[in-house]
Amino acid sequence: MCSIMMICSRPSSEKQLKHILQKWDIKKKVKDHDMQSMLSLKRKRDMQGKASQFVYHGALVSNEKLQRAAKRAKVLPASPGTVTISSDFFCCTNFKKE
Repeated sequence: MCSIMMICSRPSSEKQLKHILQKWDIKKKVKDHDMQSMLSLKRKRDMQGKASQFVYHGALVSNEKLQRAAKRAKVLPASPGTVTISSDFFCCTNFKKE
């Protein structure tokens, strides 16, 4: 919230800041099906020896978050051949935020 408060020129209420986040389509939580897709794609890329970074709604998803999700998953991620890519995230080798 602090970084958004710095962008705003005047003090804002929590409701206004939440509205801004919704308007900019910024999400804190990664949806379960998107996380499962990320885990499957990561596993496929790991088998190929490629490094992976995921960007979800413009925010970099940390490797720690992916590891926690893998531990938390009740079922194993889908086989690498059945990865469904969502338009909400993309995968890259080296992501540099501009």
